[in-house]
Amino acid sequence: MSTETAKESDCALSVYATIISHPSENIFICDAGSKCLGLDQGAHGNTAIRGYGYVKGHPEVTVSSLSEEVGKLYVEGNTTLKIGDKIEIIPNHSCSTANLTSYLVGCRGNKVERLIKVDMRGNSTTKGFS
Repeated sequence: MSTETAKESDCALSVYATIISHPSENIFICDAGSKCLGLDQGAHGNTAIRGYGYVKGHPEVTVSSLSEEVGKLYVEGNTTLKIGDKIEIIPNHSCSTANLTSYLVGCRGNKVERLIKVDMRGNSTTKGFS
């Protein structure tokens, strides 16, 4: 479910992940957790959003829970996902995704174009204040 405030093509930031486990019929595990996707489920208590991000090309999948390192994906109905598949997840809120990394990978289509250094990484402290 979404708030329909933006189309998929409007979203400039996404997280690439790999399916690493399939422990039960409707559950898959990917290698992107809360450090990549953040824990926001909706702005300011909005409950219209289910899960922790939108898996592009897989509306049958909900990112149902996160640990720091992995995400649990719940499938409603049929899916083509299998272990080893690469997926792309649009986080609900991209600020923490960008803030928790030292660089972003700029892609256009399936081609990596450049690395983008996150200049302010690690500078959200009170350095210089007395």
